[in-house]
Amino acid sequence: MNDMKKIVLVSVCLMTVGLALAGNPLSPRQVLKMTEAEISTAAADEVVLRGIVVFVSGIESGRFVVAPEDQPKTKGVVVYDGRGESLPALGDLVHAQGRVVWKSGQPALEASKVDVVRNETLAASGGTKQADFRRGLLENRRIMLSGTVRDVRLEPTQQGDVSLLSLFLDNYTTLVRVPGYLNPTNYVGKPVRVTGLAVSHRGPTGDFLAAELEVAEEVDIIALS
Repeated sequence: MNDMKKIVLVSVCLMTVGLALAGNPLSPRQVLKMTEAEISTAAADEVVLRGIVVFVSGIESGRFVVAPEDQPKTKGVVVYDGRGESLPALGDLVHAQGRVVWKSGQPALEASKVDVVRNETLAASGGTKQADFRRGLLENRRIMLSGTVRDVRLEPTQQGDVSLLSLFLDNYTTLVRVPGYLNPTNYVGKPVRVTGLAVSHRGPTGDFLAAELEVAEEVDIIALS
């Protein structure tokens, strides 16, 4: 990249941050367009992110996802709020203030303040193309998958137990992470519909490795028979 292109990229980043600091919140789309170099340039600046909360993790304390207000079914920004305060609820329209950081190969937000503007009724997730999910094209979106449970096992973590559910889809098996204990008798061998967050695992250079689903709570797993 030549010097002129670098100057342009830095200028765009600083202009975007300046707009946010001037009282103009950024949309998740604007944040997701930021590159690692741009984020590094503005590392000390705080911005305000505006969007709809489409997922609140029951596994990792303080983590939730904010998607565009006008299209909440599209990709969102992961927000990390380590203040220990109450998190917003699913469907809340929020202003999340904090620093944009580069984490897991993409922009994320480390929040210093979160304000709830109002609560929205979040539309139910529609059908998902399983091929798109498998290829990592639905990352950080609230989606729904249907399949048959092959296995359930328990994995202890620092923040509590997590159930790992093996879900057989059309022609392959994916992993579903659920906070707490799931009774295998209630699920193994049965068809289910699961709503959760599509998560992508990436290598050290950012290359996509595998996709899995994270569920906020057990009620998001619906038995189909």
